[in-house]
Amino acid sequence: MFRHRRENPNAGQHTVPGFGFSRAASTMSDAGHPEGSMRMADVNWVTFPGGEAVLKRLLDGQGNPGLLLRVAGTPEGAEVARKAEASGFEPRPSLPGLLTMVFARGRKVPYSTSDIAEMVGGTITPVARERILSGDMLVDLSRVARARASGTPPGPVEAIGLNLRGQEVCKAGDERFLRLQDDEGRTFWRRENDADQPALWLRAKGPGDLAGIAAGLIRMAGKGRVGPARIEAILDAALEDGNLGMERADVAQELRGEMLRQIVARGMENEADANAFHAALRLSRNAGWLTARADNQQGDLDPGAMFTLMLRRATREYDEVDFAGHEGLDPALPRLRGKDARLQLHDLSGRDSAGVTDFALNVLARRPASGTSVFILPEHMAEADMEAFRARMAQSYGLECVADVSRVVSGGVVASRDVHVAFVGDRRPEPLEGVPRAALRTFSVRSFDELLDLEREILRSRRRIREFNLDEAGQLGPVEGADDRDENLRQRPYRPLSQAGEPFTMIPRALEGASMRALERVADHADPVGGVDAMVANAMGCSVAELGNVLTPEQVDAVGMRMVAAERGRAFLEADQTGVGKGRTLAAIMHGHLRDRPGRRCLYVTESAEINVPDVMRDIKAVSGLDRFRVKMLSAGSKFTEPDGEGGEVEILSESPRERRRIFDSGEWPEDTEIVITTYSQFNGREDSPRAEWLASVADGGLGNLLLVMDEAHNALNPKANVGRNFRSMIDRLPPENVVFATGTPARNPKGMALYGPLLPGEDPTNDRAILDAVASGGQVAQEAFATMLADDGVMVRRDHDLSATTYEVSLPDDRRMIEYQEAMDRFSPIVEAMIDASVQIDRLLDRARHREFRGLIQDGMDPEFARMRTAERTGGSMSLGSPLSNLARVTMNALKVEQMAETAIAEMEQGRKPLIVFHSTNAGVLEDASRGPDGTRLDDDALEEIPPMTIRDQVRRLHDRLLTSTVFLCNALIANDSH
Repeated sequence: MFRHRRENPNAGQHTVPGFGFSRAASTMSDAGHPEGSMRMADVNWVTFPGGEAVLKRLLDGQGNPGLLLRVAGTPEGAEVARKAEASGFEPRPSLPGLLTMVFARGRKVPYSTSDIAEMVGGTITPVARERILSGDMLVDLSRVARARASGTPPGPVEAIGLNLRGQEVCKAGDERFLRLQDDEGRTFWRRENDADQPALWLRAKGPGDLAGIAAGLIRMAGKGRVGPARIEAILDAALEDGNLGMERADVAQELRGEMLRQIVARGMENEADANAFHAALRLSRNAGWLTARADNQQGDLDPGAMFTLMLRRATREYDEVDFAGHEGLDPALPRLRGKDARLQLHDLSGRDSAGVTDFALNVLARRPASGTSVFILPEHMAEADMEAFRARMAQSYGLECVADVSRVVSGGVVASRDVHVAFVGDRRPEPLEGVPRAALRTFSVRSFDELLDLEREILRSRRRIREFNLDEAGQLGPVEGADDRDENLRQRPYRPLSQAGEPFTMIPRALEGASMRALERVADHADPVGGVDAMVANAMGCSVAELGNVLTPEQVDAVGMRMVAAERGRAFLEADQTGVGKGRTLAAIMHGHLRDRPGRRCLYVTESAEINVPDVMRDIKAVSGLDRFRVKMLSAGSKFTEPDGEGGEVEILSESPRERRRIFDSGEWPEDTEIVITTYSQFNGREDSPRAEWLASVADGGLGNLLLVMDEAHNALNPKANVGRNFRSMIDRLPPENVVFATGTPARNPKGMALYGPLLPGEDPTNDRAILDAVASGGQVAQEAFATMLADDGVMVRRDHDLSATTYEVSLPDDRRMIEYQEAMDRFSPIVEAMIDASVQIDRLLDRARHREFRGLIQDGMDPEFARMRTAERTGGSMSLGSPLSNLARVTMNALKVEQMAETAIAEMEQGRKPLIVFHSTNAGVLEDASRGPDGTRLDDDALEEIPPMTIRDQVRRLHDRLLTSTVFLCNALIANDSH
């Protein structure tokens, strides 16, 4: 049932009181119903999707309206503040980060929404009017003066609830008061004033007041759970005057509808990001008693808040809908109605399952080819009917998703019912002969958090279907340079400065603005020589046309940024994600350094001699480095193979242990060599070791000619480790511009952030140290701020893969392997049982020792509480979740699956893809133990080569020793009991 609200016939705009921000009034639907029935229209407001600022309404101490701008403490926030202040906003010295603009009361505001957006650099966004009118969006500085003149309640005070401004409304006798606090935290009261909006006092004198009361309930839900008793009190207060003309049940239903709309509006904020979803989820859970409802008697779905929000988010690209269903779905829908709309939502749950498919196809026939149709299916749809529905839909249309949503999630209460919902996308250019496998899947939703996963699945599927249809129609394949990257919750497509090819990466939203500003400065620097491509091509010794055959646009941008940073006397951090191409970038940087002036050298340090060093050689070869420069590998066991031009291969081996020792002992750079490639493990000796002294010697002897490239630089982060100390000593001897860091995890060890000192200006060493100390101790927030600062300064770049489009497939072993796995675990089980038995026996012995010690301490007069604390210090092997035994079982399972994993990886490589293998555990503890000698010092690379290959036995032996070794603190003496 629609209730019509009387509108001013002369009003063409809905306007926020006191402001000129407005939007056209609601229109009439095809059915003749006003789209704004029982709900407030949206208005345009100025927002900042990047979170750099927030704009709110203001009432100053004299009651004048105005705007309050709160800016974040980031470079982006500072830029907003600069623009705002230049446009007339005034900063508040006592409150850093706040700026205000005040208008004369009763006069027309001189600026439009677009004017304000341009003044502060914001974005115009439609926002629910009730949201703009809520207390969240108003800063009222006049309330103290008004309230103090109102006196105090005459008797006992009873709290009713919060109003739309978040103010507590109380009742004293027949009067109502607001309980307020001044700036010093003192409580004062304000008596009800007839001139105020009734909703401010939780009174409903007209249907329009219910939206304001609902906003107050939302404010209460934001602070905690709103129970039935509180809602009944709100209803009593709203209906106290008795002149609303509505039954109590109808009022409750209207409040529910308004709350649903406001929760959905909250979940659509900030471009419907994940934070908005979770904010709406908190509100829904806390207001669940009112917003969650069971089905109505007619059987149509009357959904809860979060299911409603998911529907709106999944269809947010549409502004008109063809709708048939319960009016409770109204908040999930666009405002406009039309039978030929591209979005359809039809509740078919009350229909016989045998006729659902034909009815749905008839509905689809009137929809344009491109669109989305949402069908709510019968709860107990016959299996054969469901299969027919899937097949006929998927053959002619893209079946985006079929979801099974539990009753708790769909309605918000257990008394509701499960919901089966199908999302049908674009019509196919030609019907398919078979049914795609994806169309046979059912997405199961059993928790509210999984609704967000469902939304993402729908949007991903919609994108894939449209790409497939374009390809089938011959419109996608031939299109060269088509960009299929879509922004997601945390990333946006990277827009490179270089035109050397097509970009393929994403950039974190938090770094986009800073990185773009840095690229603008690179563009300014490169313009005199023809742009960044020409600048980098010149440094590489190739033409602009050839550059794209060597480097991607992302790599060209990184090389250009490093060149500009070096001219400013700064180091550079290449922080791209694994697989983006850091190695090729570093090879190009070395190439440019060596070509710039004769006599220059490069020291390239990386992690693994067997894996990383050959990759470095390939990257150097790709940029023509092996043809122009002489390279030595001072690493253990590295081998690089390249064609000899006559159908054979040439092997390039790392220097022998004897030759490496000779070079390091000499303290000199090897003759006839421009590039030395080595590993961090070569320099894990003490600071007075020959190898550490070699680092210092070649740095001093470089006279600014040596470029240090630290690939996987996180290996040197630990300031207490020999590697970290040795490379810090070398860096101190080099000009900052001659240091390049590369790592995808630059803050793996925050305590070692001082390693990156050369990235900072260096004009004030005390200030630089203070910054690095703050980053080391400030946690993730400080690290993110540091990364933004470096990106903005042009000394760091970070790009990622598009992880939002990742698909997950589970590869199960075949029957033969399953039997082999079972047999292996059967053989392994007795070992585990024996270790469990030994662990239990050790625990019993330790418990007896604790008990004896506890009695002895009590007899010596110690307080029982202190005696318990003392005996609790005893530790021993025990069986618990995450214990050595559970780790042992996990390691054994991983060992069994190695062959299966290897076959999968090989199959991927045969398809031209590069597999990235992720392990639950790298068995670092076993490797760490094996890499140390009897005296506990680390072995060098030569000694490590002598260690025989390790097997699962080594892991079992180590865990066995840990499990059966207990350390006991007894009578201030440290005693080690080894029980085997």
